[in-house]
Amino acid sequence: MEKYAALFTIILVVLYGTYNATRTHHTPSSKPQNTPYTQHIKNHSTTHSAEELAKLDTPEYAYHYIRSVIKHGSNSLGFPGGVMEGGYIGETDAPGVACYVLQLSGKACPAGTQKEDAHLFFSSNCAGCHGNDGRGLGGKYPDLTRPTLLGIEKRREQLR
Repeated sequence: MEKYAALFTIILVVLYGTYNATRTHHTPSSKPQNTPYTQHIKNHSTTHSAEELAKLDTPEYAYHYIRSVIKHGSNSLGFPGGVMEGGYIGETDAPGVACYVLQLSGKACPAGTQKEDAHLFFSSNCAGCHGNDGRGLGGKYPDLTRPTLLGIEKRREQLR
């Protein structure tokens, strides 16, 4: 009898699982949900993609992009030198370094974020890969002197 108890238990579990899989369906509500996001979308006349595309070439967008890469790293650019991990520069020094990188590419920095010692942080944290001039050591790493940074170009392609 004990041999059959284990077999009976297995059959019972399989039958119960089959019953649950076939009998209990969750049907989606046919009523549209009124979430904050759907309300937000209704208030816009253009898509967020169009809004972002319009801002891509501004110094402010580049500044925030550079700050994001400093904080979170860059794993999507696919350079042979590898991936930059985030956090090499602290939150208090990142704005100054972002301004320094903007200056390398000939852009102005947002007011109040420029720091005099930013070049020192760049030299000690970034220049090992990007070079002291920011040109990317012969293409092995991203060239930070480009008029439009590579990550922003890739973002443009994604949005289009």
